[in-house]
Order: sequence, then C-alpha cells, then structure tokens
Amino acid sequence: MKRNIAIVTIDLDVEQIVNRYDGYKQAILDYNETQNEALVLKVPFGQEKEATIAQLKELFKEHTEIDAVLFATNYLAISGLTALKEMGKVVDADFSVIAYDDGDVFKLHTPQISALGQPLEEIAERIISLILMQLSSKEVLETERVILSGELIVR
Repeated sequence: MKRNIAIVTIDLDVEQIVNRYDGYKQAILDYNETQNEALVLKVPFGQEKEATIAQLKELFKEHTEIDAVLFATNYLAISGLTALKEMGKVVDADFSVIAYDDGDVFKLHTPQISALGQPLEEIAERIISLILMQLSSKEVLETERVILSGELIVR
C-alpha cells in the first residue's frame, strides 16, 4: 500500500480543482494517514511548463519517500511524466502515477498511466441542454447543479 502520496494541483480557487484536492485530503484521512503538507505542490495558474517541470523535479528530489503522485489535471500529469523521465525515475510497482482526465498519452506511456476519467460526452450534452433551456426561456432559470460520476481507470 502506498503511504507517501503527493498531489500536484493548481493554485486556483475553482470548484473542480478544490474538490479534487479535498478528495485527496479525505482519502488520506480515510486510510488513517496524516497528511504531509510537504507532499502538496500547488502550481501557479498559467505558469510556464518549464517552470512547472523544475518545481516537480525539486519536489521529487526533496521527497524521495514519495511512492505515488496524483496530478489534478492532465497537463500537470504530462509535465510530471516529463520531469520523471528527465530525472530517470520510472513508473513501476514502487512508484505510481495517477492523472485526472484520461487521454491517449496515458495509454501510450510505458507502463500505462491510471486515470480518473470524466464522462466528457455526457458533460457536453448536459451543458448544451442547459444553455438551450436558458436561451429558450423568457425568465431567468434557477441555477441547476449537475453531478456526474467519473471512472477510475486502473492500468
């Protein structure tokens, strides 16, 4: 079982990003682990990829105990995989990577990267439906909160 799980997220107050970080913290607590704040990297929004890669390398060098890392976005995961490759660190049974937003790049990586996939088609359909309802209404409709289930894709 992994005990030293880092999270790399964006330093941005947006609901889905905040929820991902909150879920990480809750999962750590659920397994009776104490959250190590040193294993949390909040990357400034809009930061250049090279700067992010440098921060990731520093995180992995300073905290060799990390045995898994969760990336809160797919582009952070790609930067993370780049940093790991440049450091010569391999993803294997001793070091796991999981990303949000599944993509082809994670299937092409060796070994393949596990991901938290979102139902993109269903999200798009719901957005279009809600926009069309709003546009066709003569009154302002109440805000509707829609929660769709994601899928853990273990590879």
